[in-house]
Amino acid sequence: MAEEAYFKKPRANWYVFIETDTYVIWLDLITWLKELDFTKPLYLVVGLMHGETYFAQGGSGYILSNSAINMLLGPEQPKGLAASWDVKMDGECCGDVALAKALYE
Repeated sequence: MAEEAYFKKPRANWYVFIETDTYVIWLDLITWLKELDFTKPLYLVVGLMHGETYFAQGGSGYILSNSAINMLLGPEQPKGLAASWDVKMDGECCGDVALAKALYE
């Protein structure tokens, strides 16, 4: 999902991922995001621990800054990040955990 969003809009300041049952007050969110620096690698979440990995509890969504998503998918990074995680996902409970691990790498 992150890979598809990035390749559709590689210059977006923020990437907001929410579940279909989540309600967002967009004006408040946009106002708040304008106060933050999208050029810094920010991973904004309601976090949980899974083993030693701090990750986004997906039900409440998460936000990646342009800088953070570029660390994963930018022009300097190898292509096919999502496919490279297929094997690593074996035994993982959640895609959210895999994304957090990819960010930490």
